[in-house]
Amino acid sequence: FIKDVGNFIGILIQFGFWVSPIFWDINSYPEKYKFLLKLNPIYHIIEGYRLTFLYHKGFWTDGWSFGYFWVFTFLILVVGYFSYKKLRPHFGDVLN
Repeated sequence: FIKDVGNFIGILIQFGFWVSPIFWDINSYPEKYKFLLKLNPIYHIIEGYRLTFLYHKGFWTDGWSFGYFWVFTFLILVVGYFSYKKLRPHFGDVLN
């Protein structure tokens, strides 16, 4: 619970917006960097929309992308759950 975490989160969200795959196509990068770009979980969401609306395919047709997204989502859920359980007693100290 850091006092300026709200400002930091705002900066992170803005940075995340600009590095999201809305503004770049993975095919415009060399093959050796594509794996790193695919580590971004937002890539899989945007690529799912592209497959659906531009190429008229289901977003689940790319099994690796679909699986990676849900595994990442589950891991974030687990981390959030345990963080909540650990920090719950301290919530009253920082809420106004």
